[in-house]
Amino acid sequence: MENNVNNADELFLNVRKSIRLLYDYQHRVQGTMFYIKSQLNLSSTNSRIEINKLFSDPIHGSNNYGQFRLYPGNWAWDFLFPMAMEYQLGEKDKRYRLSVIVVTDDGFFKALKKGSTAKKEKTETFAAVESSDTTALFVMELKQRGEWAKRWNRNSMESSLERWLNNDQDTISEKTEAGNDFIVMKFKLSELVTEDKIHLVLSKMSRKIEDITGYIVY
Repeated sequence: MENNVNNADELFLNVRKSIRLLYDYQHRVQGTMFYIKSQLNLSSTNSRIEINKLFSDPIHGSNNYGQFRLYPGNWAWDFLFPMAMEYQLGEKDKRYRLSVIVVTDDGFFKALKKGSTAKKEKTETFAAVESSDTTALFVMELKQRGEWAKRWNRNSMESSLERWLNNDQDTISEKTEAGNDFIVMKFKLSELVTEDKIHLVLSKMSRKIEDITGYIVY
């Protein structure tokens, strides 16, 4: 390891800037998710939002001293929540269900799409920051019959993420085993930075869902 105090000081200066920027970013994303939830009148337990941490393993709880456990094989990603998170915003009319998956950096997935042997634990194998995006995926099911699809769980969402991100279509429309519409719509997170822009996205989403299913969500 290079023993250069000046370089180390600059490194940790940038780390402090980054952690404060990440706080502001996460604070904004949380506010955006609650705003979307309220605008669509989605219900859930105690008005909270359920969250799945994707891209890497969830943190393991501890029954001993600490709140969490760190194992030798843990990735640093396991302790960095914002990389890819599913916000389960709730249901409407017992027919419509919505999650929003926020992918802070899709560089790993873009590298895979180009045929690279990218590895999650080696950021140098990701696509360049400048050619990557911060993306929000609106994941929805319109239930005409039966139960909600079994794909509403963390592992299924994580395993589908690469396929959805690397699909060239902005709207992916599928059918569940029960014959219900399962729709994924992709937007850049920059399209959700103000209330006016959020309303534009929700209107666009609603028109598309109405075209596909006849159901009006907004």
